[in-house]
This record gives sequence, C-alpha cells and structure tokens, in this order.
Amino acid sequence: MKLSEMSESFCRRDISACEEDGRNLLYPSLLRPGNESVISSEGISVGFSLVKMAEYVPAKKVKGRYVRDERIINGSGSKNTGHLSYYSRYHIPCGRFRLQLYTPYEPEGWHQIFTQTKTCDLISQIQKIIKMAHFALPVLKKEVQAQKERAEAHCLRMEQQMIEHKKREPIRKREEAHNASVNEMQGIMAK
Repeated sequence: MKLSEMSESFCRRDISACEEDGRNLLYPSLLRPGNESVISSEGISVGFSLVKMAEYVPAKKVKGRYVRDERIINGSGSKNTGHLSYYSRYHIPCGRFRLQLYTPYEPEGWHQIFTQTKTCDLISQIQKIIKMAHFALPVLKKEVQAQKERAEAHCLRMEQQMIEHKKREPIRKREEAHNASVNEMQGIMAK
C-alpha cells in the first residue's frame, strides 16, 4: 500500500460515507490525500478508499458538537413527548468503516465495496478482499492496455495536427502579407 506517484495519471473514484446507499454523503472528515492510495501487484495498481461511515440520526447540539439524541432514537423520554415533535437529524459517525477497491485507470471502471456491519467487521473480510483484488488483475491489465492504446492514438493525432499546422502556417502568413499589402496599396490610392 502506498500513495501513487505524481507522474501517474490515476483517477480517484468517489465513495459514499453514508450508511444508506441512497445518499451520496462525502463526510467532511474524509481522508483525501493529494495522491490516490494504491496497492501495487504485478506492476498493476489497485486503488483503495477507506471511510468511516455515518448514520442519519436524530441529534442535539451539546457544547458545540452534535451528538445522538438517545431519547428520540429509543422512543423514551417524558410522558409528554409532544416537545419531541420537532428535532434535527444529522449525519454522525457510527464507528463502522467502508472499504472500496477500484481501478484507478478508468473513472467508471471496475470497483468493489466492502462494508463493515454490526455483525461482520472488515478484518473478517480480509481474505475476501485479497481474493477480489487478485481476480481484478486481468480486468485491470486490459484497462491498462486500453489506456496505453488511447494514449498512443492521442499522440498520433497531436503529431498529425502539428504537421497540418506547419503546412498551413506559411500559407496563412503569405495571405496575411498579401492582404496587408493590398490594404496599404488601397490606402495609398485613396490619398
């Protein structure tokens, strides 16, 4: 595991820190270093992201921080619960983690997400995570090859554009010189 080199043009895939997959919450304390975090195997890089998940729960502000309001969550409280009719809900870290493995070569390529639950932690999933990373190597090798082919095609297009530009530049300069001399001649004739 390492941070990728600055010269490597990897892309980071977004990961949701929210416990429910329907929302796309990027939690403010999400670690996003400048370079992508990668695992290198057989010369191929697999990107990974690790986030602490957050729950969307009733909360109250205590000393400048939002904390769970257990009275509302548990449904307990005073006999008159009318004062609980209005409360705030916030995304609060729940102590579980989500790990994402992804291809850093393509923004929408292969990815696999492993989520820690109340009954199954990430440590017990390590063998599965390693197996998925090894199964992904052939897919990633194809993506690396496709990326190299696209880069070569882009270089060829750029070279062709430079050759065309070099051919057109003398013609453009001659036309500019001709137009300038015609305008100068017309100005002299008008005087």
